[in-house]
Amino acid sequence: MTNNNYHEGYCRICNKFGKLTFEHIPPKSTLNNTEARVYTGDSFLKLMCDPNRYPWQTEGIKYKLLQKGLGDYTLCKSCNNITGELYGEEYKRWFYIALRLINENAEEHKKASRAMLHLNGVYPGRFIRQVLSIICSTHPEFTKKYPFVKDLILNKNYVFKEAPNFKIYMYLLKNPYNGYTGPMAIGFGNGIIKLINEIDLYPFGFLVNLSNEVENEADITGFINCSYDDVGEIDIPINVYEKNNIVPMDFRTKEEIIINSNDFDNNS
Repeated sequence: MTNNNYHEGYCRICNKFGKLTFEHIPPKSTLNNTEARVYTGDSFLKLMCDPNRYPWQTEGIKYKLLQKGLGDYTLCKSCNNITGELYGEEYKRWFYIALRLINENAEEHKKASRAMLHLNGVYPGRFIRQVLSIICSTHPEFTKKYPFVKDLILNKNYVFKEAPNFKIYMYLLKNPYNGYTGPMAIGFGNGIIKLINEIDLYPFGFLVNLSNEVENEADITGFINCSYDDVGEIDIPINVYEKNNIVPMDFRTKEEIIINSNDFDNNS
């Protein structure tokens, strides 16, 4: 049930039915407090599949305007408060460390394919819990499929010591791109199909491989085994991508997309 002021449904973390609150994706404190356009349904398909436009050409496509920033009504008040109070501040720290790295090396970042993200005095267990909360908001069945995630988020003292049967990768973005698709089956060459949830929240991008496959990306899955109070110095060799297409794992530049499109037209 929804109207302009009331939204109800199942919380994406605790799975209880009731009133839902607006969850900023990413946290509001990471400059996510201005208007955002959201493309869903037929509009989403047009961005992915329309052969007569490039992915960044959104003129004439219907969208939903969010006044509060990017996000959705996905969490109950209790879960929203827990994630905001316990993990949001740590995610904000990592956000501004990455943003400073980019701004201080702006010209190099535009040309880079790799970077070194240096973080000192950080809490990876808190950061990954916020990332997991974001994943839950973009994937309705996530805590039902992986129940330990609910325990990890809602109980800061809970420690999970096993290897989950999914992987979370992180990369940096060159351009201010924000968007997420939810889980999607993506076909690759040689009949390979991967179940992927890509979440792009500048300056970070997160790739959730639900097929539990190894990718050539910075693997942060191991942070899940960190406790709430584990603190340390971390160096993350990390890939840097330009993002112009809502399709997961498509990191082509605009020039590459145009060239590929022209080649397809010429050969069809």
